[in-house]
Amino acid sequence: MFISIVIPIWNDEKYLTECLDSCLKQGLPLEEYELICVDDGSTDRTPEILRSYADQYPNIRLLMMERHKGGRTVGYLQAKGEYIWFVDHDDLIAPNALAELKSFALAHPEADCISFPYYHFFESFTEAERELFNTCQLKDNDRNRRHNAVVWDSIFKHSFLVDHNLFPFPKVVLEAKKYWGLEKFPVFGSDSIFMAECNDCNMRRAYRDGNALYCYRYSSTSQTADNAKPTAELRSKKNYNSLLCFIYMAIRAREKYELERQQNGAATTETTINLIVKLRGIAKMMAFNDPQFYRPAIKILREKQAFFTRKPPEYSFGLSDYLKMRGGSARFSPFAVAEYYSFTLKALIVMRRVKTFWRLRSKVSAWRVARVAISKKLHQRR
Repeated sequence: MFISIVIPIWNDEKYLTECLDSCLKQGLPLEEYELICVDDGSTDRTPEILRSYADQYPNIRLLMMERHKGGRTVGYLQAKGEYIWFVDHDDLIAPNALAELKSFALAHPEADCISFPYYHFFESFTEAERELFNTCQLKDNDRNRRHNAVVWDSIFKHSFLVDHNLFPFPKVVLEAKKYWGLEKFPVFGSDSIFMAECNDCNMRRAYRDGNALYCYRYSSTSQTADNAKPTAELRSKKNYNSLLCFIYMAIRAREKYELERQQNGAATTETTINLIVKLRGIAKMMAFNDPQFYRPAIKILREKQAFFTRKPPEYSFGLSDYLKMRGGSARFSPFAVAEYYSFTLKALIVMRRVKTFWRLRSKVSAWRVARVAISKKLHQRR
């Protein structure tokens, strides 16, 4: 069997039918792929819809659970396919996407992960979008997709996940919970943590360019069992715990870096860059996170000495080389400069200042647009 599509579901009678229909309109025989639908204790018509589909299609496997049992992990443990695709229950996959992915996978047998373009839309397709979707002509509308840490824009080789003992709910979250001595440890961003774990295991990644194979829906009603309209307090707690998790990963990477230096006199470039990437992730989270977390997080980072005081010798390339690697308009962004210097604690201050600058710039731009629109209306009335 080529692939297992794992779909965790909770209370989604509105969009579920559309999602399942898209998964069944593929250019592969039904025996070549399976849909593992995990109902996480839905209380609406979701179970009824799932049973009707399971009765019609032999490649749909239905798993019913109590709420908050980790739908992705349960489905993953039941998967039989050579590849795994984690699909959200209110999203769509393009017609014949599986046939295209199979051809690409056969051409790149060394890849542990195959990523592809995706398209994001709001609530429902427009008529134009629907036509492009049906004819497989939707294009990637996220320029930064290769830097996003999500799981649904990639398929993963099953053997790679098994060999490295990786799960959709990252085990590093449980390690961080134990490390910080916390009884409850709800987090946001488990996708980004999972991808960071995969990269730590030297995951070989291949990119398939072309039309978008996944359509991500922004919906005001979108929710999952683990993240259903959290209160402001819970959202704040999850954000901070996610930051603690990334700090733990950086501390672990720093320990590996120091151990290599003690044993060999220098760390490998791979280990050094891995640590820099972890520190860069913290800097980004600090820039976008709640201001109230800034001081306690800085205190922790200083105590644990996660950051460098100066540029490590193994981090050989300079700022100009880094900006060239970023390419395009990103090379001129202040964020790109701040990212390069994220090996030091001072980068956190720079990142927050840059974020504040861009917020002010956006507000000024919006004010200018509004002023021009008002001026035009006044001119027309005259």
